[in-house]
Amino acid sequence: MPSERASLMQVLDGTTLTMEYHRPVARGRDSLFGGVVKWGQPWTPGANWATTFEVDREVRLNGQVVPKGKYSVWLIPRAQGDWTLFLHRTSRLFHTQKPKDASGDVVRFDVAPEQAEYIETLTWDVPAIAADVMTLRMHWGETMIPLRVSVQEGKPNVLEPSKHEKYAGTYAIQFASGDSAQGSVISSDPNLRARFALPDFAPDVELLPADDDRFWLVRSRDGKYIDTDPSLILVFGMSGGKAESFELRDGASIIARGRRVP
Repeated sequence: MPSERASLMQVLDGTTLTMEYHRPVARGRDSLFGGVVKWGQPWTPGANWATTFEVDREVRLNGQVVPKGKYSVWLIPRAQGDWTLFLHRTSRLFHTQKPKDASGDVVRFDVAPEQAEYIETLTWDVPAIAADVMTLRMHWGETMIPLRVSVQEGKPNVLEPSKHEKYAGTYAIQFASGDSAQGSVISSDPNLRARFALPDFAPDVELLPADDDRFWLVRSRDGKYIDTDPSLILVFGMSGGKAESFELRDGASIIARGRRVP
């Protein structure tokens, strides 16, 4: 296709943001803005189907509250001054199905276009990210629109100490690679800790509850959380209210299994 489909996914403090769009190519055309894209008319920053912005928890976009959901993205470019960006509640719209009024808006605000190094193909990216804020950017030709996405900084879940003993113990581990090892889950204030000597991961990690009997593996230092891999999760197998085994999953793959040692 002249404008191929693309997607962008970024996790920000536990909140997942996903952009889906098609990427128009300049192909030598002059005056992308004011020519290909008309001044003063709503335009989805992409091609074909409307570009979408989806979040699985509430965020703030340039300070404006955006509830959990999926929305189509529109810009109104202008030859002078600020442009206007708005999110529309109907996410599935063709690029010519421009919203006719603001009744379906989730948010609408002005943005300042910036001059940037020329880029041939329209791109959405995240050039900067911190603990609870990131920059989301649209870039095409010599024009760039930076947006600020922020979340209320989350507080990690804490498993009640009275529940630690369900999981604590020594486990024999068999890795998908064929290697075997022995590890342990120990009760540590305020969370469980796992000492598994996992390949390519810290040997001592905290276990933060993701759901019933499912835990994220989080590296920490001096009481501060450093990082985690959102695709990596530890799932305990329970029997009689006590963990007897576990699976370490990386997405749909099982990379290790553990069995409680008496």
